[in-house]
Amino acid sequence: MSLPTEIKQWISSQDGLENLKETTAPLPVPGPNEVLVKINTISLNYRDTEVVMGLYNHHKTIGGPAPTLVPCSDMCGTIITSNSPTWKAGDKVLSIFNQTHQKGQVKAVHMKSGLGLPLPGVLAEYRVFPDYGLVKKPEYLSDEEACTLPIAGMTAWMAINGMRPLGQPGGKGETVLIQGTGGVAVNGLLVAKASGAEVIITSSSDVKLEQAKKLGADKTINYLTVADWDKEVLKMTNDEGVDIIFENGGAQTLRKSFNCIAFGGLIDCIGYLSGKEDAPGDRLNTNVLALLRNVTLKGILNGPKERFEEMLEFFEEKRIKPVIDRVFNFEESREALIYLFKGEGEGASSCYKGSRLGKPPRLVSFPSTTKPLQLNLPGLDTLPSRLGRSPPTKTATKIILEQSKHTQTKTSPPFKMSTANQLRVNLGNPLPGKKVHECLHVHQGDEQKAMTITFQRTVRAPDDNNTYDLPPNLGNFPLYNTSEYRSTLPPSIALKGGAFMPVHVKIHFGGINAISGEPIIEAMATMLRRARLLNEKKAIQDYVVVDPSHKGQLWLDGIAKTDGKVMQFVAVPCGSGFSVEAQIASLESVGGIQISITPIKAGNTITVKVLRLGDTWVAVRIHENATVYELLKKISAQIGTPVEQISIVFASRRLENNRLISHYSILHNSTVYLVLNITGGGIITNPNAPSSDEMAIAAGGLIKQSILVDPHPASAWDSANTVMFNTQLLPAHLLPGVTGFSAPPSPVPATTSTPFFSLPASASVPTGISGLFSDVKSIGQLEQGDAAFLKGTTPVDFRCGGDGGEG
Repeated sequence: MSLPTEIKQWISSQDGLENLKETTAPLPVPGPNEVLVKINTISLNYRDTEVVMGLYNHHKTIGGPAPTLVPCSDMCGTIITSNSPTWKAGDKVLSIFNQTHQKGQVKAVHMKSGLGLPLPGVLAEYRVFPDYGLVKKPEYLSDEEACTLPIAGMTAWMAINGMRPLGQPGGKGETVLIQGTGGVAVNGLLVAKASGAEVIITSSSDVKLEQAKKLGADKTINYLTVADWDKEVLKMTNDEGVDIIFENGGAQTLRKSFNCIAFGGLIDCIGYLSGKEDAPGDRLNTNVLALLRNVTLKGILNGPKERFEEMLEFFEEKRIKPVIDRVFNFEESREALIYLFKGEGEGASSCYKGSRLGKPPRLVSFPSTTKPLQLNLPGLDTLPSRLGRSPPTKTATKIILEQSKHTQTKTSPPFKMSTANQLRVNLGNPLPGKKVHECLHVHQGDEQKAMTITFQRTVRAPDDNNTYDLPPNLGNFPLYNTSEYRSTLPPSIALKGGAFMPVHVKIHFGGINAISGEPIIEAMATMLRRARLLNEKKAIQDYVVVDPSHKGQLWLDGIAKTDGKVMQFVAVPCGSGFSVEAQIASLESVGGIQISITPIKAGNTITVKVLRLGDTWVAVRIHENATVYELLKKISAQIGTPVEQISIVFASRRLENNRLISHYSILHNSTVYLVLNITGGGIITNPNAPSSDEMAIAAGGLIKQSILVDPHPASAWDSANTVMFNTQLLPAHLLPGVTGFSAPPSPVPATTSTPFFSLPASASVPTGISGLFSDVKSIGQLEQGDAAFLKGTTPVDFRCGGDGGEG
């Protein structure tokens, strides 16, 4: 056959899915012991989206990022030219993920030969391979089916057989627990059943569980309806536990995996669907957990060529057929990767990918139990970049967190439709006649009890190393639903997502935690810090507590620079180098605002008897983890007395509103006494303190503010029910083109002097909580030339006051 002189391929600068480009290149020529392969089908993995987005950086051995790269690793092709005695023209072959990993356990050096990063990948029409980097394709499989095996199939095979002698695959008579229904999970189900094992599958979808049964699953568990699925597994196995666990959940499921593993069992760490970080203050003591049952805990990073060939022999003998969903054309590769990242369906591509349930896909969907939904925050004024963008208004951002005081209001449908007690996020308070909203409502089904999150505009405080009180509120930023403007948004914003609800709130700016100063993806330094604090019987409080009591954290003005002081949030353009993310992570890849929200566990509901004056009493039902203030609110609703006018006495003590009732040992059927507050008595808020509606972020510099200490034990938080939403920041000048609405005007002239409010004394008392921000510089400091990247550039005036114009 005649060969083309040039080929089509897709290349990435690792700067976003929207920037993936189809290009041409000369036809590669094989050297000694190499072969030229015509690529027939390609399978996508979620790793490929991370590579294209510049986020695949958790293996140090991959080296630095290449300027441009052909992504993807899994392919089936036909050898066109062979310069090796191992292969001949016409042979059908599959790629090996780590090309040099020929036998034994994976080592760091093998990771340097990974296709699609750091080596060029397979998203091309032709590619040259070394003769040792390929295996023979099974004849009984189609090209589409076979190309799904290099990562998804091999990872599942290694999870079951990687610890066994080569040539002696096991599984017969064993019990295997598989979490989820992704590509690796379904391959694991197929392999385990073909091996003679009993398989238990968990999922959040009854439909997917029914499909799993059709593929051979013996028992299934919906972990949304059976929260204690580990106990259910023990019941299913007569309290013996399972022999092998496919641990796909990560930090927040690992403890339950330890609870239901058999003595001497194997836990394979494969994924992190629940996130890479467990609940704050609730770190796993893995050495103790492993010792209790003599458990082996092993990470799975694919396998060697000898195991790949072993797996293919087994597949052929058992006639195992990978499950296929959908196919994209080669020209649609960008759309296929976007489809994979967004998790819109159950998979597929030109770019084929096998084994997932729903419509079992070949494209492994975004590894999350929920689909993130991105919210715009247009109108947020940004600082000019070094490229000469015109200066915007001098406003800053404040995040307001408060328990709802409103009655039922109109909202958008919830971003996350979920079962009872699951968190939901709605865009709330729509403006008449417009697709514009003022706030987010986060709730568990009853919107009248929702937590409201607003983003408020303020003037910037002077950035002069002095510490200031709070400026006045200048109104809310408008919120828009991304799905309604997807066609007009910049692709980098339209592709991102995030959504979820209250009480324990982590706030990240560009992936940097605003309280602790640590990256959202936990690094080794963070792990070591947590281990040290754990040894000291301490924990990192990297969140704020939104509590309906008077002493809850109702706002956050900036990053916790030092104890009792924060550095305000100010929006800057990505790429300017001024952001906290750029200073801490040396890279701006996340951007925006990420808010993770964890509710408190419902606990057991108890009855409390409340004795009033005149020996009359009422019975109040409340959960055992409630605060005194929550109990007061329930009492107030029953007796009609304003909550500010009553207090509770128990065991001869007047109770503090912000304490938990469990702190006072109030149990089921306990009797408490209700007293009226009189002048000089009671526990009431400061009448001079501004309401949360008046509180806005201070503009610029240092602001007096403390992060309030969490009064709850770590075990009180329902970490398995954590949700996250991602609010993207859209520059104001782009708003008209996206939505058709004008951007909010500059609130005040730059020269206007605005009086600052005094902060309530209780809000500025040091609590000992601050983050790792000692090296973070303010915009004013960077402007003075402290940032290396400013050398040789034109200075930009970022100071409050400006030249007297309208912003």
